[in-house]
Amino acid sequence: MIRSSSPSFPRTRRADRIPTYSYGLIYNKLSTQGNVYRTWISVQFQRFKLPLLFVCLLALLLYVSSHSLSFDGNPQLSESHNSISFLVIGDWGANPQEQSIANQTSVARAMLSIHQRYSTRFVISVGDHFYPDGLLSKNDPRWISAFEQIYDTSLAPWYIAMGNHDVRGSVQAQIEYSELSQKLRWNAPSTYYAKDFQLPQSNDVFRIIFLDTNNLLCNHEEYDKLDELESYECDEMYYKHPEKIIEKFGNEISMERALEIQAYNFRIGRKEQLHWLQEQVVDAERNEQIQFVLMVGHHALFSQGPHKIPKLFNQRLQPILRSSNKIVAYFCGHNHALEHYIWDRQKHANDGDGRSYDVMHQFLSGSGGREVHAMKDPPVESQLDDVKLGYLGKLYGFISVHVDEMRINVKYWDKLANEVYSYSVEYRKDKQRRIA
Repeated sequence: MIRSSSPSFPRTRRADRIPTYSYGLIYNKLSTQGNVYRTWISVQFQRFKLPLLFVCLLALLLYVSSHSLSFDGNPQLSESHNSISFLVIGDWGANPQEQSIANQTSVARAMLSIHQRYSTRFVISVGDHFYPDGLLSKNDPRWISAFEQIYDTSLAPWYIAMGNHDVRGSVQAQIEYSELSQKLRWNAPSTYYAKDFQLPQSNDVFRIIFLDTNNLLCNHEEYDKLDELESYECDEMYYKHPEKIIEKFGNEISMERALEIQAYNFRIGRKEQLHWLQEQVVDAERNEQIQFVLMVGHHALFSQGPHKIPKLFNQRLQPILRSSNKIVAYFCGHNHALEHYIWDRQKHANDGDGRSYDVMHQFLSGSGGREVHAMKDPPVESQLDDVKLGYLGKLYGFISVHVDEMRINVKYWDKLANEVYSYSVEYRKDKQRRIA
């Protein structure tokens, strides 16, 4: 009797030994000892069927992965000739001398994971890169410890918008670092600028406009008309208070140097920047090659966080945001959470102008590592009847954006690279917008 724990091959004369080509061949050749061999083969099958099943399942999983399928049978997004992907992060620059950088490094690892999954092309930072008071020099050692050593070199290039904590220090230092950054990893050509990106398999492009919301909020002739919230926002960025820079940096800086920093940080007023912005939007509207426009800034239009709804900021910016249906979204931070709002631009538009206004989206990514706000302020919908909340996440994370030939897919991720929310905006070349 053959025992399954230690099977033995039946002995035969040398001339009768059969080569082990296949089970089928053995059955055909060994007719005289068929029952014995069948028993032996059965034992082998029983012994190895579980490993064989495991190998088959592994092969199936590899096939599914190679064909970029999700378990629900729908194709997953993957970087290809038909899409362009990028990441959006804000409020990430934790100072290790004041707090742990564990959450920032966790978000950085999650960003790398999503970058590797989708082959993202670049990163947008919506501000507050170095807490609590920015930097004074392009040679500051925190460039290495707080940026270069935390974010993998494959996450490049970065396109920069300045936050309120950045203008507590030298914005010029962050702009000058662009020249030192290897392979132009850090891109900050100015405090506001625009860049066009080519759409996949097309000669068409989309435009991203980077705003200097610090100057839009504070540097204007209506400064004395600011309400309590916006006055606080300006004080928080040390606007008109160079002595606070000296208080923070001590012997590292003189009053003369502090005045120079403020003169540079707030050298271009709101009126000039809004004029430039209007020109960018008009050019995009007239240029048939530009299919849509995204805007980037630090301060939010609306949020349930502590920075709420800056009234005058909205009043001066919204007319331009309404001026073109090609403007489909605004990316920002400042409030330390993840949020999505849908703004009905039609509801309070000027009556009688005969125009039709599509909705616009605000995607907020403000929890890159510093902290997460409680977000306990009154809901935006309770104060504005033309804004609807799409998502509020009180967690560390970031956003990925995936642009294909038809739509803009926005995904929210937590610090462990788990997808927590997604939304899709379809755009059309006939300048009509259909929201999904």
